[in-house]
Amino acid sequence: MSTTKPLTGPILTSGTRFAPKDQEHIIEQLNKYCISSYAILIDHTTVLNDLIDFSGFSCIGYFTFDINLVGQTIKGIPIQLITLYGPIPQCDAWLVTSTSRALAFSLAQALMLTKNENQIIIRYYSGQTTEMSAYMDFLSGETETLVYLNHYFERKYRVIQPIDVRYTICQCDGTIVQSGQRVLPPGGIAVFDSRTMNLNSFQGYIKVELEVENLQVRVQPFIHFWADYINDKGMCRNHQSGWSPWPPETIFNRGYIPVDPNLEAIASFYNDNDIEINIKALLHFCHNDQEEIVTRDIATVPAGHMVYQNISKAFADIPIETVNAAYVLFVCDKPLHRPNHYIALKGTYKFVETFHQTGGKACHCAIPSYSHNEQQIKKFELWGMSPWQLQLPILNDKFKIDTFFGLLSLTLCDISDFLISYRNNKGQYIFSEKVHIDGRTPQFFNINEFARQKNIDIRNGGTFCMEPIKGLKNIPFSSNVFFGLKHISFPYISTSFIGGDKDSNLPFYINARFPFSREYFFSPLQTTDKFSPGIVSDEYDSLIIVKHHSLLKNYSRVGQYRLDIYDINGNCCSLNRSIPPNFHDAFWLSDILSEANIPFDSIYYTIWIKSHNAKLLPNHLLYRKKDHALSFDDASDGTLQTDPQISGIDKNSSTENYVKFLKETGVCKILAESIPEALKHELNLLPKEIRII
Repeated sequence: MSTTKPLTGPILTSGTRFAPKDQEHIIEQLNKYCISSYAILIDHTTVLNDLIDFSGFSCIGYFTFDINLVGQTIKGIPIQLITLYGPIPQCDAWLVTSTSRALAFSLAQALMLTKNENQIIIRYYSGQTTEMSAYMDFLSGETETLVYLNHYFERKYRVIQPIDVRYTICQCDGTIVQSGQRVLPPGGIAVFDSRTMNLNSFQGYIKVELEVENLQVRVQPFIHFWADYINDKGMCRNHQSGWSPWPPETIFNRGYIPVDPNLEAIASFYNDNDIEINIKALLHFCHNDQEEIVTRDIATVPAGHMVYQNISKAFADIPIETVNAAYVLFVCDKPLHRPNHYIALKGTYKFVETFHQTGGKACHCAIPSYSHNEQQIKKFELWGMSPWQLQLPILNDKFKIDTFFGLLSLTLCDISDFLISYRNNKGQYIFSEKVHIDGRTPQFFNINEFARQKNIDIRNGGTFCMEPIKGLKNIPFSSNVFFGLKHISFPYISTSFIGGDKDSNLPFYINARFPFSREYFFSPLQTTDKFSPGIVSDEYDSLIIVKHHSLLKNYSRVGQYRLDIYDINGNCCSLNRSIPPNFHDAFWLSDILSEANIPFDSIYYTIWIKSHNAKLLPNHLLYRKKDHALSFDDASDGTLQTDPQISGIDKNSSTENYVKFLKETGVCKILAESIPEALKHELNLLPKEIRII
């Protein structure tokens, strides 16, 4: 599995001699992908003495793209020519025995053009590539799965060649039931659809593996992708990334148990260790005005296994239906990947909601102890900005979709009194009111319904805002809540997450987190380059929402962005669009394709939002036309978040200054090698929310 540790150091020159991979590794790959026969691809960099025979597997011969080598022999066998356009010999796999970065790309292109992409590419040498892998829950039967893998390395790393991606479909015990390979053109998409795989009733996972050649810059070991889980009762969308497991005793949050007796919570846990792990659940809720917490052992996951665990059944004796909301945290005793959380119809695997759990500050039980003090709060007021503000888009009535605000715990970031406001489609405040949130507050709040009750005119769309009331002496750095959407004719809410400090767009900075930038601390220049999947067909459409907000109270800049639409083959069309301040842009993908006369003959798309002058936060939804079901998530940068984890930390700093820096900047992950020597013997001094990687 990939890690969050960035790769550094020089890139090897193409053709540089590097040791071949272990024989055991090659044999493992041949067995994993059910290889019987393989061809050897050579060029002028191949070292013949490195080549060995793999007993039990049939080598059909030696091949090259280099016409200068054609006719020469290896072990008495003549070298044959292949070209980008074929013909391609029939075999199960290719052993690429070259240290030239061009050769694997060329082979991938040839396999793609000749429709032989399932011939597995195995690189004989390492050193020229970045290896990465990631998994995604994969189901078939009651719920089907569509996984979307995008070739965004073209935009992020200037890899303008196709990439080869290997995959395995695994049962929960790790047994491989299917395997294969896809070749993605630059900017293109591979879709893994369980409905085409004859899996019958299946719960397990898909694992993807790829090696990407390092060209001008090092490719970081991280890949971000999405999946939709679809059934006859609803849909939901989740994402996955190649993060490493989180350390023991991590508190995973964002989980809840539905109080609706017709629904229940299911979580998946993937154990990538060589020993079993034990997982506890902490259920917390408010009953008779008293906060209650119940802790139980809920799962033991064997080494190399995945478990789908019914969380509602583990607490079946507790009358959850009598409370307004019930939240659940998970704690593990060994390293664990972030659990996936599902809301399903009771007694089924028909998921209607899902999200990725995380450690850290997304729940009040794990909120960092650091916060803005009274002096900092006065500084925010002096410069006309909010410490943070939750800003949720309210869509135009024509979409017939309501917006929901959802709690992640019994309280919101350890404070209870807030000011809620509504802005109209011009960004102007038209309503405000103080509210109190505590354990008796229902988990989800219908923003549109509240507006209708208060006669607030948001027919043309607007923004719901929520921020701490004035007069508080301490305000936590951030808040994190559910951002929910639901069609008025569909029963279930689909959610993503939103944080109050992300929509900064400030022309100055006060500390490292204001404004908040993914790539850099202390950066008043805010930019955007995010992507998401899209579908347009007779059955589905995609709704894209691009949010443009600021913590500056008199913010007046129009956000400019470029909308890039790639089809499944990587063909691209671009449009320029703009967003008023403190508002959003929302559109059906089908309308954009039609209005712009984009001649794409594709069902699957990749949507890119790029801005050079504003930080924009896009969301993407899949919409099913027949019943108005929605699946929903936020867009991604697609890259490893390296800079905030490692920059600004002076390894020679005193222990006192180092800890102060971590608290002030809100760092939540640090590299082990960045810790000062003096502090390595006193790790208990580190804020408890910080994870060492």
